Amino acid sequence: MTALADMEELLASISNKEMVDYMREALTCYGAGAYRGCIVMSYLALFDDLKLKLAELAKINGPAKAIWLEVEKRSGNQEVFESFMADQLQAADLITKAEHKQLELIRDIRNRAAHPSGVHAKAEEARYVYRVVIDDFLSRQLLKTTHAADAVLARLTKDNLFPGNDFDDHILIAKAELAEVNPAAHAYLIAKLVAAQRRGDGEERPPDDREPFGGRRRGHPGLDPPQADRGPVS
Repeated sequence: MTALADMEELLASISNKEMVDYMREALTCYGAGAYRGCIVMSYLALFDDLKLKLAELAKINGPAKAIWLEVEKRSGNQEVFESFMADQLQAADLITKAEHKQLELIRDIRNRAAHPSGVHAKAEEARYVYRVVIDDFLSRQLLKTTHAADAVLARLTKDNLFPGNDFDDHILIAKAELAEVNPAAHAYLIAKLVAAQRRGDGEERPPDDREPFGGRRRGHPGLDPPQADRGPVS
């Protein structure tokens, strides 16, 4: 019962609630001892979720759009697309190498479980697939934490992101934009904004030689350290 309770708790972390039905059915299969069914349902949820996230990313990312169009074509023709999608996502740096290896392992386990090879799925395999699918994929809102930040950066290039001159309105808009950005990507977003500002100012000096907001570092009476008297120059 402990394993079932732990697996039940994982359902709450799924970001797309449409995937909860898949995983609840996978959990039901596991509880009934139908480990093959648990693996297959988890696999279906995983790649359906990846495809949905890819579709969202395709709206702002060129490589993602190219992959999504081909995936949709293969899916529409009833062709196998999962392996292609995983390989292309990794090649385009939309998932990490570690995530790609996890997808390969899950696909291998699913293939062994789904085909009549005489190999029976084990409980620990079903638990592993179920947990990894939720923890490492379904619980995330985007493919990578930086993609939401990249979307904000793309919208900042448009003139209509901050309509009007009301500062309070700007604060509300900024908060709404940041709400979708993973806190782990905040440093990435700030670095990109600073780099863009420097490019706009035509400045390439290192940050420790600049004052805030692009001002040149200047001497300031009473604040700069005293300079040693080097004596007359011969």
